[in-house]
Amino acid sequence: MSDYMVFNPQTEVSGRVMALQLAHFGKSTHSLLDKYGIERQPNPAEWYSQKTWLDILRDAVNNYQIDLMHVGSRLAQSLPVPDGAFSIHSMIDHLYNRYHAAHRHLDAPHFTVAHHNPEHITITDHSPYPDDFIYGLFYGLFSEFLPYQSKLTIRTTNSPRGVIYDVMW
Repeated sequence: MSDYMVFNPQTEVSGRVMALQLAHFGKSTHSLLDKYGIERQPNPAEWYSQKTWLDILRDAVNNYQIDLMHVGSRLAQSLPVPDGAFSIHSMIDHLYNRYHAAHRHLDAPHFTVAHHNPEHITITDHSPYPDDFIYGLFYGLFSEFLPYQSKLTIRTTNSPRGVIYDVMW
């Protein structure tokens, strides 16, 4: 999957979601946002260009040593659990809605899910977000819903369709 590549230049990201992610960037946040002309704390009610946001994420990794896997995992822990989410399978059902609530002007679904059995799913990610961020997000979200004494395993494979996350517990 080609990370950081916007599919639709009109796509926008919620300032609320940006602020949640930036909370885990540490001290480099202000200079990074200044560089891209964004106020020091994105307005949760505003929408921002996804291309600019992806440029910020790329810059954060390349020049500020931000660990996006950690940011994704921490973001997952800070998101409210939706009503009715009581398992990994039910969380997957809510994931699509969460992604679309955080973005505007999307052209297509950005992930597909195959439920293989009660302890195994495969997610194909078609989003422009970096693989390590998505891995951290999935790990953080799904860890909350593991059955007692279960171990979460996520394996990744690149394919022409996107990154495939093979999730077992």
